[in-house]
Amino acid sequence: MMVLPKGTDMTELEALKERIRILEQRSRRLRNVGIGLALFVIAGFAFAQQRPSRNAIVDVIEAKKFVLKDDKGVERASLSLLGGSAELNMHEGYVHADSISPSGTRPLSIRLSADGLMFQGETSLATINSEHILLADIGGNLRTALGSTTLGSSKTGAVKTQPASLILLDKQGKVLFRAP
Repeated sequence: MMVLPKGTDMTELEALKERIRILEQRSRRLRNVGIGLALFVIAGFAFAQQRPSRNAIVDVIEAKKFVLKDDKGVERASLSLLGGSAELNMHEGYVHADSISPSGTRPLSIRLSADGLMFQGETSLATINSEHILLADIGGNLRTALGSTTLGSSKTGAVKTQPASLILLDKQGKVLFRAP
């Protein structure tokens, strides 16, 4: 028999389950779009290297940062070495995908680094790494955490790490739902 917290009825739990299902779908779609874009850029670099040239071909190109700009000179993507780790950043690329925006295209910034894969849209931020998936609002307030998480209690000051959990938070960081 399932024990429900005080003041919680089954409809609230069902609503939370539906919200979690929708968030998981969005997260999965964002991850797939990001991986696809990253593979597309890597394939582009690979094909660009294979193009025959009339000039002598250089064996090695060395730089701390590569920048891709559009016709207007606006930086659109960069591959850089910052703080000892490589980062691939796509700035304000426009992605059209129904999973991101049913109304059309929206700006999406993608960053791939040793810390993980980060997506930043107009109203949200998602970070995916080997330990967890974090979803935050545009103000940087953590709203959802899935995976290994560490939470501190404001009352007792105790810090607890959960190896596998799902946590939903409000704008102030108050836990709305946690499993387990």
